[in-house]
Amino acid sequence: MQHSGSENLWCGDFPRHVYIHWPFCAQRCTYCEFVALIGQAELMPGYGSMLKSEIKKFKHLVAQRDVRTIFWGGGTPSLCPLDIFSDVMSLFKSHDRDFVEATIETNPEDINSESLAAWKASGINRLSIGVQSFFEKDLKLYLKIFMKLNGTDFQTKVW
Repeated sequence: MQHSGSENLWCGDFPRHVYIHWPFCAQRCTYCEFVALIGQAELMPGYGSMLKSEIKKFKHLVAQRDVRTIFWGGGTPSLCPLDIFSDVMSLFKSHDRDFVEATIETNPEDINSESLAAWKASGINRLSIGVQSFFEKDLKLYLKIFMKLNGTDFQTKVW
């Protein structure tokens, strides 16, 4: 498989770009069609173990330095317990090279100094922050958890 440019997207049988799906959510949003496990946090450790096991099965196909990007999507990956998250990321992280891009989808309410520090230590260098609207009326329509933050509060919280 070739990208429109000259970069080879695959290394042998293993992609250089990895998507990790974390299917757990605090609630179902009306616009979402993805697999979402609501109120089933007790399944997270087992899901994390199976995820690590699956990654290890394919580990022999690629040297750690060959994984260029990782994207954690969902569901709500920012709900992943930080110890599980760090363990999974350690299976990809190279000691001599950072990821070109490592992204986690987050909700504003899940961002705090502890999660930011753990994500950064694991190699995350980009947040995809799920803000569908800053208007409470719209968020109620979407059944989206609403956290009232103005731009200044949000900037202070994240940075």
